[in-house]
Amino acid sequence: MEQSQEYTKGFNNGYKMAKYKPELVAQMGDSVKGVNDYEKGLLGGIKEYQQEQEKQRLDDLLDVRRSKSHSKDRDITR
Repeated sequence: MEQSQEYTKGFNNGYKMAKYKPELVAQMGDSVKGVNDYEKGLLGGIKEYQQEQEKQRLDDLLDVRRSKSHSKDRDITR
């Protein structure tokens, strides 16, 4: 399904807003209801950015955990 131009504009703006102006996203709260394509896109872009950031945090934690586990393995073999 192809998205409308308004949805795409909203998505891109929402993504950028979440990335560069998270304080605006916090201030918006529940004021954006997603009643039109632009607002649906805006909410989708914000959600996409937040999910990417959460995934990156989890990946970073796993990397730290793997690193610690790997260094423990090296200590045992010495």
